[in-house]
Amino acid sequence: YREAGINHFTEYARVFSVFFFYIAWKAFFPRFKPAGVLLARTNDPKRLALGAVADECGISVSAFTVERVALRNTAPFRIQTQFCWSKSQAEFAGRQGINPVRMPVPYISGMKTPVPANEKAVYGFLLNAKCDVPMIEEFLRKLSDMHGVRNLQVRPHPGFDESRLSRLPNATVCDWREPLKDFLGRIDATFALNSNAIIDALLQGIPVVYASGLDTHFDLHGFVSGGIVLPYSDNLRFPDSVTGFFESKDFCDKWNTDEFTTDVDGERAVLNRISGSME
Repeated sequence: YREAGINHFTEYARVFSVFFFYIAWKAFFPRFKPAGVLLARTNDPKRLALGAVADECGISVSAFTVERVALRNTAPFRIQTQFCWSKSQAEFAGRQGINPVRMPVPYISGMKTPVPANEKAVYGFLLNAKCDVPMIEEFLRKLSDMHGVRNLQVRPHPGFDESRLSRLPNATVCDWREPLKDFLGRIDATFALNSNAIIDALLQGIPVVYASGLDTHFDLHGFVSGGIVLPYSDNLRFPDSVTGFFESKDFCDKWNTDEFTTDVDGERAVLNRISGSME
């Protein structure tokens, strides 16, 4: 943090949070002597501190990390085994001297095109925690008035106050507790804000139209710049523009399902080995 040149109160608070959990883990380890550490690697202070203390104590660390597009630098502690979402992530981990293991991705489908005509099509809308509700309402009116898109299933971000969405026009607000797979199975195409769920939709063959300006960031995960989603514009024709984009050679060249695997054997073998070493 010192090298990063922190200069804001929230950054200092984060340093103290990491240090608090560091002290807590330092007290925990001598008493319970864990044989290994398995964590979901995020920037969460509790996990950062856990990995750091395990490293200091010479305890093996294995990490699950779902990185769907961008590849992040390895954690500031040694990771022996990295469970990887994609082939690129596995190759990246291997170059860092980490043992990579591919996680199975159970739903890999071809794109479900052509998108039905508007009077028959069911569109989804994947929201996030930072969505601007009044702007969402205005966007849905535009979809209805300009494009004839009226049958929308809206999926809030987990934990979002659904009462804030009670005035959305031409939309059914769904329960965010429903499995994402089931939600995607009911729709023909979906609009989306910045959300990792976009990749889940594409893996289930659901065309995605990215709606910008309705939350705090633009193309945070690089899906638009990567050419794997269709950015919304007023000039689009529904459903023809959506079908044309996802049937194009350009999209097919950029959306590479070979990045993912359905094979469970590698992950199962490593988990069995880890669980055996912890018994």
